[in-house]
Amino acid sequence: MAGVALGQVVAYAGGALFLFVYLRSGRARLKLAVGATKLQGALLRDILRVGALACLSPFQTVLTILVLTRLVARFGTDALAGYGIGTRLEFLLVPIAFAVGVASVPLVGMAIGAGLIARARRVAWVSAAVAFIGLGVLGVVLALFPNVWTGQFTRDAVVLASAATYFHWTGQAGGPVLAGMGMVAYGLAMAVLVHRATWGPKPV
Repeated sequence: MAGVALGQVVAYAGGALFLFVYLRSGRARLKLAVGATKLQGALLRDILRVGALACLSPFQTVLTILVLTRLVARFGTDALAGYGIGTRLEFLLVPIAFAVGVASVPLVGMAIGAGLIARARRVAWVSAAVAFIGLGVLGVVLALFPNVWTGQFTRDAVVLASAATYFHWTGQAGGPVLAGMGMVAYGLAMAVLVHRATWGPKPV
């Protein structure tokens, strides 16, 4: 377990270091000048107006996983292993939905900034449809064939059955679909908030 935790720390630290060096190198269009950066209260408030809301989504996800992990642990290690395999896949699906949301943010922001409200709505609906269909298909496939994923990690029949139950219920309840649409909606909401904080309110 120490190796797993260390792998996370090394991976994120390496990624942050690479981006820092790249932004300082001058090859990026935006050069990071650390010494010339001064903290300004007004800018911090504008950033936190959006960033504080952004923190709620991952916090809610991780907190839900922690609470459910504690509840599932009461049913034994086999059930906990099956649940862990299932939730790991959901964490892997988050970047897919997040990618759709991130791609939608500038499109919605530009449309709202230009006063093209109808276009902004179309982008929002198309983005939600992409996440709905993409993650929805994955959810249905896993509900029908859970061993496609769980079989990569274990051959234990009890663990496979626990993971299959998890995917059966989350697939039927549309867990991946709702997660995808929620992530896209979050991204679009951030675009609207950023625009309003910068240019003032406009009807949507």
